[in-house]
Parts: sequence; C-alpha cells; structure tokens
Amino acid sequence: ETDNYILLSNLKNRKHVMVREIESSVEILRNAFESFIPLSTPPEAVSVIRLFATPDEYTAYVGEKMAWTGGAWIPDRKELVIKPQDWGSSKEQRESILRVTYHEAFHQYIHFATSPSVPAVWFNEGHACFFENIEVKDKRLAMQENERFVEKVLESVKKDSFSLKPVLTMSYEAFYD
Repeated sequence: ETDNYILLSNLKNRKHVMVREIESSVEILRNAFESFIPLSTPPEAVSVIRLFATPDEYTAYVGEKMAWTGGAWIPDRKELVIKPQDWGSSKEQRESILRVTYHEAFHQYIHFATSPSVPAVWFNEGHACFFENIEVKDKRLAMQENERFVEKVLESVKKDSFSLKPVLTMSYEAFYD
C-alpha cells in the first residue's frame, strides 16, 4: 500500500522489483495528475492496481473481449489491471508495463476527479497517451515523445481532408474502432 494506491500482484520474487517501481512512480505521477486536474473532492475509493504474473491469468480475469489489451482501467471493479508482457527483453517488458500502468492510471485518476461526469474521449485518451510517455527518475518527471503517435499525426495533417472536428466529437466506440 501507498498513500493513494493498493497494489495487488502474484509476481514471483525476481519480478518484485517491478511492483516496487510501480509503487513509487505512480505516487509521483499522481501528484502530476493532481496538479493538472485537481480533485474537487477526495475520491471515495482507493486506487487499486492489479499486476498479474502471466498473460493467461490476466485474460481469465478481464475476459476474452479484452485479452488484446496490455492493461485496462475497469470502472465497475474500481481496478486498474496490468497484463505482464511475454515478449522482448526484460528492459522492453519493464518499459511496456510502466507505459501501460501510467496510461491506465490517468484513466483511473480522471474517473475519480470528474465522476459522475465522463470526460470527452479525445481528452481522456489524449492525456492518458501524454502521461504514458513520462519517465520517472529520482522523483522527477521527464516527458518523452511518442514517435509512433507523432508519425500518425503528421500523416493525418498532410492529408487535404484533415479535420479535428470528428475527433473532438467521437464516441468511445468510434474512437477505438
């Protein structure tokens, strides 16, 4: 437990460092969330993060419809769930887990900060993507650029028919499609 989070995990001892890193970094990131979007009232629930030991455990918990995700904020359960990565080097796995955790932690925070209202999808996803690229080092935050998103934005802007209006009015379903 930390001041704002409860972390649940069944990771083996060799991966225990990952849990400790998440514990410390999400607290630092939470301060950034609060600076950016202050809470109007204290949240009614503690923020829970559940990190699974295997992708199969994650899928069994979230269901087949969400098996493709690397993690998710599940409002009905009031939990942020993280799927362990079973690809790439240890460093790539760590970085992916942290990116997903930071992204989903923003969704979790904004849920508590704006409830019962639901923020526009462009705001919620855009800012979650912004925060997923934060690097936490020595209790300081450093913004990293997401090259994949920059390429997509540049491709879109080059098109003659580029318009932000559809993005600003999209439903969650249309956005994810």
